[in-house]
Amino acid sequence: MTCQDRCGEGYLYSKPCQCNNECGSHGNCCSDYDELCGGIGGGVTDQELWDLTEQMFAADINSVGDQLVIDLQGQGTSGDLAPGPLFVSVPPEALSGPTLSTFVQLQDNYIPSVTESEVEDVTEVTEQQAFLDAVMATEVMQLAETFLQSKNLVTSLRDKLDEMWFTMYTRSGSIVGSSGFEHVFVGELKNGAVSGFHNWVSFQKEEAEGDLNYEGYEKIVDLGTTGSIIMHHFNWLTEPKTIGSMYIGTSPELEMAAYTVCFLARPDSLCPAQMNSYKFQIQTWTLGYNGLVLVDMKILLLLLLFALGAQGQSISCVGRCGVNDGISSCQCNSLCTDYGDCCSDFGTVCMTCQDRCGEGYLYSKPCQCNNECGSHGNCCNDYDELCGGTGGGVTDQELWDLTEQMFAADINSVGDQLVINLQGQGTSGDLAPGPLFVSVPPEALSGPTLSTFVQLQDNYIPSVTESEVEDVTEVTEQQAFLDAVMATEVMQLAETFLQSKNLVTSLRDKLDEIWFTMYTRSGSTVGSSGFEHVFVGELKNGAVSGFHNWVSFQKEEAEGDLNYEGYEKIVDLGTTGSIIMHHFNWLTEPKNIGSMYIGTSPELEMAANTVCFLARPDSLCPVQMNSYKFQIQTWTQNYNGKVVVGSAYPDI
Repeated sequence: MTCQDRCGEGYLYSKPCQCNNECGSHGNCCSDYDELCGGIGGGVTDQELWDLTEQMFAADINSVGDQLVIDLQGQGTSGDLAPGPLFVSVPPEALSGPTLSTFVQLQDNYIPSVTESEVEDVTEVTEQQAFLDAVMATEVMQLAETFLQSKNLVTSLRDKLDEMWFTMYTRSGSIVGSSGFEHVFVGELKNGAVSGFHNWVSFQKEEAEGDLNYEGYEKIVDLGTTGSIIMHHFNWLTEPKTIGSMYIGTSPELEMAAYTVCFLARPDSLCPAQMNSYKFQIQTWTLGYNGLVLVDMKILLLLLLFALGAQGQSISCVGRCGVNDGISSCQCNSLCTDYGDCCSDFGTVCMTCQDRCGEGYLYSKPCQCNNECGSHGNCCNDYDELCGGTGGGVTDQELWDLTEQMFAADINSVGDQLVINLQGQGTSGDLAPGPLFVSVPPEALSGPTLSTFVQLQDNYIPSVTESEVEDVTEVTEQQAFLDAVMATEVMQLAETFLQSKNLVTSLRDKLDEIWFTMYTRSGSTVGSSGFEHVFVGELKNGAVSGFHNWVSFQKEEAEGDLNYEGYEKIVDLGTTGSIIMHHFNWLTEPKNIGSMYIGTSPELEMAANTVCFLARPDSLCPVQMNSYKFQIQTWTQNYNGKVVVGSAYPDI
């Protein structure tokens, strides 16, 4: 009958009195509510939850999303749409951080079936305590504890985590064989199906061991270099998970902190959260056992809302197609026609194939513009007119042919002028005592496009936490670069192709928008762009982010700011150049796995990345150069109503 450690929590049916800002109107406040919670001021607002989860996301230095390679494959809600695994590469060092390494130790402590009793031994309890020590030492958990203490929701967060996550309880009769941690982070089997299982580390472990079969995804949200959130389906130990969700690449402390905050502030309800400027919700369920209120399960609902930068502007569907945000007076999803609350520009913005023909499936759009929309019955009304009916899609063969043609037209490549020294081959450690680039003659960088590219390199600040403002000189240099690349046959081939597929009207305008629009990767700080991320490189959360260009690589190496450490794989592209997978340190921060072309022109790299970004967004895109087939991975970023480049790189 007390509000101790409960102020601001949502309604809990398991408690005889309540401690939230609505209990006064319902007459069910605990007697010490005013004393402990300060009356009606003790609640937790949506804005506070958005702000806190965004701050925790920005502080997640133990995330490893940029070290992982995933292959989404087929998109749909049922059936096996993925012939291969979801996780293509998880380097050992990705799991070696202070919290992930202690998390891994817990994975073998549990029995999947909820009908089998579990008894924790001394070793397992010691491993739990080591994990709690590790996560409590992070800024993420310190932010959570400070917030929860300020709301009088916890006294000691460590004690609360131990209680609600690791207390063993029953899900099957009287058999004690479950806990919140096991259910959410490891997974369980109950009634012939997978129950819980919302963690990527456990997923990749079971997949690598052959006990889990990934079958495809329904939705994915990009969280930048930190990782992503996915809705998917799979089989584990032959049992199905028909719909599930998990973060990918995030640290265990970020996941546990976000879940815990929502569990305490909004139990048994949808809790607003925000990461990388995206709003979504976390569903929590409580379970009463032996007088304790414990974690039952967490399901991430990817209710993707518009970015914060779009708030406060006139109400429009720009950047909001497919979304019901539950806030605005008009909506931009397929249901708005049923409820009569569509925004005035819903039809012109969301229900058209203008500049979209042949693009990959986008769940954020209520109608589609690719060569499969006819069979799914979800083509936009102007698909036949703008895209030429079923012929408007972009096939793998067309992408192979186009990129091979662009490669052949790359007269500004300088691969035959460079001398490189690969040295040691491997995935970790410094295997290269010398630099990668032995010789880069000045004339190699004097061509019409490379010379304008070089002028852009000093326009950026590496850290994503520092704000950047473009001056007149920098904008002039960007325009000179765009003029130079648009004058090449490579870009003319790309523009002709994209216009034929109605994916662009003006390629130059599209390049300017998707590559040079400044946006945020760290809270509200505008300090990034697609060009900076891919062609120059950035620093985020104690690691190198992006950095997929050889010209920038050799510049930083020559200036003593970059240490090449070895390569994993290289593909020879003849006299034009090559493609390399490698690892290195830049400004003392690590890039544990990266890739870049060597010797190619900036127009070839930008053209190939742009074609894939428009035709196969957020996916692996088939390309071919020098008769060698490989893939380009692109990621989109939504900012202020624009879809811009988040990242793009070759995958060999």
